[in-house]
Amino acid sequence: RQSVNQMADSNVSISIGIDAVSKTSKAAYSDSSGTKIAAKLDGFDVNALREESEIKLDSIITSCVIALPDDYTKRQYEDILNTAKRSGFENIDLISEYEAMNWALDLDSESETCALICDFGASRINLAVIGNNELIDSEIISDFNGNECDKYFASWLSERFILNLIDEKLLRQRAEQIKFTLGVSDSLTWRGIDIMREDFERLIYFPVKRITHHARKFMRIYKPDKFILSGGMSSVPVVRKLFTETLNISPEINADLIAKGAALKAREYYESESDSTDRHN
Repeated sequence: RQSVNQMADSNVSISIGIDAVSKTSKAAYSDSSGTKIAAKLDGFDVNALREESEIKLDSIITSCVIALPDDYTKRQYEDILNTAKRSGFENIDLISEYEAMNWALDLDSESETCALICDFGASRINLAVIGNNELIDSEIISDFNGNECDKYFASWLSERFILNLIDEKLLRQRAEQIKFTLGVSDSLTWRGIDIMREDFERLIYFPVKRITHHARKFMRIYKPDKFILSGGMSSVPVVRKLFTETLNISPEINADLIAKGAALKAREYYESESDSTDRHN
């Protein structure tokens, strides 16, 4: 099987998978060396994702698989399809986020039956049990998410630093930046005051703990063989800690699960098209 560089050198187009579910949309590609992210973008701009991926991979991209929220309407699917066509894609496959999750799973068919996935994103939390190549059960939690977490933290920063005059949007963006910095550091200094990781963790402890109890319900009912934590909040240490304590299982962390699942689906599409072309020739 050709590597990405070999494909680029021979001017052969490749397929990418796109995650349009997350606040940060992503394009991924898959080849014999693995599945990797080619582009990331705040919001969703399919043309920008294609262009950035072409630069990254040094190759023409004409095919894609786009994973969309499961609750999108037929009209929304059609709008995305038309947008992708206008962006230069010739072959487009639209799939649900659950199908992308299924493609990303690596279940041993002989010993493992299903997996529990928690996609802890910016706008919602999606709990899903997937096995035997199908969605078994799911639950959407929208009253707490990554955005609400940033809102709590921004309010705390405003009170702590007396920042009432700072634009709320800018303050929330700064809160998000500090949140992720505290994910890899115990503390940081902002405006001359030390902010400890414990300060942030205390703010979100009980909302996250409540989410873990939703996940535990699925664990008790379906007894999944593995638990996967995805989405932007999967990088926050207290989130991983609370899920581990409540579920008594360490989560596999895969922040790019949906994009990589779409890329694996796209790879199969590309290879089947290539095989078909070879047989025709």
